[in-house]
Order: sequence, then C-alpha cells, then structure tokens
Amino acid sequence: MLLLVLLQKMLKVNLINVKKFIPLFIVLFVILIDQVTKIYIKSHYQLSFGNSIVDWGLLKIEFVENPGMAFGFSFDN
Repeated sequence: MLLLVLLQKMLKVNLINVKKFIPLFIVLFVILIDQVTKIYIKSHYQLSFGNSIVDWGLLKIEFVENPGMAFGFSFDN
C-alpha cells in the first residue's frame, strides 16, 4: 500500500515537471521539422523559378533561395 502511494506521488511530480517543458519540446520539434524539410527540399529539388513544389490554387510553394540576409537585406554596395 505504501509503495502504491509513493508511486502515485512520484508520477504526479513527474507530470508537473513534464508539463513545464512541453513548450520547449514543441519549439524543438518545430525547429527539427523545419530543418529536415529544408534539407530534403535542397537535396531533392532543383533551384528554378516557375516550377512549384506544391500548387493547390491558393497555396503555391516554390523553391527559391535568398542571397541576402533576412528579408533580402544585404550590406553590398
């Protein structure tokens, strides 16, 4: 009986600790999926304009690369 009570207390503490880290796990999962899809697209598709990876009418995904930094900004003169 005592073992069962201790086990329940341990599980409750562990659930509370796990709940604290759920946002971190979600962020890490999203970053992982982002990087895996980038590597897959770069290794399986050619860089070209006009060829869509996905074209569902309202949603169109093309493989293009940005030569500058974020949003195309560059420090070139």
